[in-house]
Amino acid sequence: MKDYEMKIHKFLCNLVFSLMVSVSLSLAEVDVLPEADASAHDDEALEKAAIVEFAPAPEGLRIAVGVGLMSGETTFDIGGNVALADGTVERLRFPLSKLEYPLDVTMASIAATYDFADRWQVLGSLGKNLTSDSGKTKDSDWGIFFSPNSLDIYSESDTEMDAMLLDFGLRYRLRQTRRGSLKVGVGYAWQQFDAKVSNLVQTYPSLVWAGARPDIVDGPVSEYDVTYSMPYLEVAASYRLKENLTIDTRLGYSPSVSAEDNGNWLLRDKTLKGDCDGDATFFSLQGRMDFDNQWFAALRLEMNTISTDGKQKQYFHGEYFGEIDQKIESEQQQFMVMIGKVF
Repeated sequence: MKDYEMKIHKFLCNLVFSLMVSVSLSLAEVDVLPEADASAHDDEALEKAAIVEFAPAPEGLRIAVGVGLMSGETTFDIGGNVALADGTVERLRFPLSKLEYPLDVTMASIAATYDFADRWQVLGSLGKNLTSDSGKTKDSDWGIFFSPNSLDIYSESDTEMDAMLLDFGLRYRLRQTRRGSLKVGVGYAWQQFDAKVSNLVQTYPSLVWAGARPDIVDGPVSEYDVTYSMPYLEVAASYRLKENLTIDTRLGYSPSVSAEDNGNWLLRDKTLKGDCDGDATFFSLQGRMDFDNQWFAALRLEMNTISTDGKQKQYFHGEYFGEIDQKIESEQQQFMVMIGKVF
């Protein structure tokens, strides 16, 4: 993660933590909505119990559709321990090779929540890319010609990406007041990214002194896909700033991420199959404005971090060649504009 992204992520996480603490303190003051007492003479109690003219959108079934931008990147590092098919075992530099796939596309999404049995909420969302040009894939290789730390090969290629994001969860409302709520929940997130790489421009940084020229290949170069399976736990909070304006936030963590990837290097008849495990963190911050009892709009920011490691098996011309250590990491940001209705 770049330095400025780390600063933004840290700031937002601190903001969410502060908001959750504020909501918790607010909810600790009162558990349920106060009831009006006609015989009460306490002005403050009457003010709290007063019924406002504008009624925020009630809980129930909410469905929202939206469009926005995804940014970030997924990196695939290989190196370290190597076990070849002939029994040879050795340890190489890590990373020996790094692939960086961009995730910069326009996304569409649909999300739904349903509140039932007073304290329970079920929710789900589906995201799909609208554009496919996600930027330049970068491929770096060390220790090919000279020392292990010598960057010997570097290339950039055009990338066409397809993305599918699914998320389902169940939440339990711990506390509720007229100002906000605090929930805990469990869920499952599934993501798949497919990349098609073309139009390669490959350079040789360590051989510039020898006059090495770039290699240029027009047309398809490689295909790659990765799938994440992520059960998670989460804490979510809502806080009503005004009668028609609510802030929703969420922090989630998956201790058991499974990442499976497949690669096809068309120019070398080389295929790759990776299997990694790790963890992930999820963060979201949303501002929702209710126009009336049915319609609402929202601005939503999401930031996800996935980190896994495992093994990658390599095949040349269909024959098993060996396996090598692999690490898959993904930094994802989404900013969505949404409009929805309560049913």
